[in-house]
Amino acid sequence: LDSSITEGGIYKDIYDYLKHLVSDIEVSVDNKLTSKLTDDFFSKQSINWLIQFILYVEQGAKPLKNLPFVRLQSGKQVKIKSDTPNEATAWFKPNNTEGLDLTIFEIVHDKLAKNIDVKTFLKKEGIAEIKLEDIVINCLLPKYKNTVEFNSADYLKDLQQIAEAYVHGNDDAKKWLEENLNETAWLACIKFGGNETEIFWKKPKSDLFDKPSEIEMSLSIM
Repeated sequence: LDSSITEGGIYKDIYDYLKHLVSDIEVSVDNKLTSKLTDDFFSKQSINWLIQFILYVEQGAKPLKNLPFVRLQSGKQVKIKSDTPNEATAWFKPNNTEGLDLTIFEIVHDKLAKNIDVKTFLKKEGIAEIKLEDIVINCLLPKYKNTVEFNSADYLKDLQQIAEAYVHGNDDAKKWLEENLNETAWLACIKFGGNETEIFWKKPKSDLFDKPSEIEMSLSIM
């Protein structure tokens, strides 16, 4: 087509009409242009500019899909898909991650993730939410490999995270989670009959017992 027929030019109506008639019309992008769309170029653009660019790619500019236009929370720019098979370039942050250090993960910038159309497109292209079991294993359990000061409120949150990851995981996820849980002393314990503030940490497959219920005993002297 004539180069003046573009999505945003003076002949936009003709462009829209032709796209409606022929669904497989693609945008042709010159290699001279893509060679200039580098990490450094994208890092200098605003989030709003990136949103518009991503939506442009989603609407049909397929030759631009392999460019590093996805901004991470760290400020880094990455591609949607890695050049290495089965390796993720970025993740969406799930809910309920308060208090967890997620810096080990490459997380999509919050403002990109909040745009529904952008998030839908990136998910369709393969960017997924961090799995709960990965959060437990990579962000939660490591803190129990060192000396941990017991805090009942924080510990309850950790237990909820572990339980949620296990309940919602598939068989493979549960198996991997169990292997890591069994290798970490994350169970808060006390000596029976001792001071309940004196906490020590044990691995799940240690000699541990549930606290027995209170039993009322009536003794009679004969």
